[in-house]
Amino acid sequence: MRILATLADSIFVLTALAADKAKPLEIVLAEPAAVTATNAAAWKADGFAAVALMLDERSDAAVLKTAADAAAANGLAVYLWIEVGRNVELAREHPEWMASLGMHADWQKRFPNVRPPAKGEVAKAWPWVPISYRESFAVHRQRIEKLLKRAPGGYRGVLLNDLQAGPSSCGCGNLQCRWAVDYHFPSTATIEPDAAPKFVAEVSTLIPGKEVIPVWTTECESEDLPAAKRPAGGWGTGLCGDVPCFDYCRQRFAEQWAALQKDRTGPTGLLALHRELQRDRPESDDRRPVLVEEDARRREVGFAYLSGRATKGFVDLDVVVVSTRTEVTFF
Repeated sequence: MRILATLADSIFVLTALAADKAKPLEIVLAEPAAVTATNAAAWKADGFAAVALMLDERSDAAVLKTAADAAAANGLAVYLWIEVGRNVELAREHPEWMASLGMHADWQKRFPNVRPPAKGEVAKAWPWVPISYRESFAVHRQRIEKLLKRAPGGYRGVLLNDLQAGPSSCGCGNLQCRWAVDYHFPSTATIEPDAAPKFVAEVSTLIPGKEVIPVWTTECESEDLPAAKRPAGGWGTGLCGDVPCFDYCRQRFAEQWAALQKDRTGPTGLLALHRELQRDRPESDDRRPVLVEEDARRREVGFAYLSGRATKGFVDLDVVVVSTRTEVTFF
């Protein structure tokens, strides 16, 4: 697979039909301005079948339409990609809606230059404003509705990223820890239980007949545990500090995953960014599986490795998002 030269053009593969071994639907994730006739023709020649346009407050409706027209003229379907929880503008306007770092202080060891919270203070994860609060949930929905008014006609669906709590949600310091909301800390907003499935349902009502694909981040791994809790002789990342959270976190992840999938029939994205989630350690090559999980109906969701190209996709109608050092891949 050829890697495009500009940072705005991330390559991924989305498989909508795995059961019959259909050819994966390969999609280019791009800033709208990057979707020119020349680029679209090149992507089509390379075997890509669709483009996902990044949609946010910077997006201009005319530029989006031009990008969609260029894609369609070259036989490429169009999707939209929206970042939800990570929102700088909302974080500035409503710091009380930002995700809290939980009771564990291990995150301070990984970020020693940050002043520890004083008595009566709560540490927040900038700039995460999750949908986990009733107040932010409503504003995020309004934002999505407003953004979709800029969308070009004929797009196939929307991918929603960052629908969980913020990183290091229990305070361990692991960026993949996304299960907790105000873990043993007073809440600064009203917690909304099972926010993600409700949010996906809400967005679906805004665009009937189109796909709404939530993108999920996997939880911590066994090698993230403190040395005393890992298998003897096993290597470790140190990402969870001294917090022996693995089993507990995976149980909470399973509960939230089951709630997300309860009434869904469409695909779900699984975000596994190799570098951004700090999985680019030499020790992890050819060892760490990205995902080996079962959903509520005991279907295997997926399995892939992060050393170079992913070696295997997923099972059934879910999407696994995998990243190596040089590319992002959707299965």
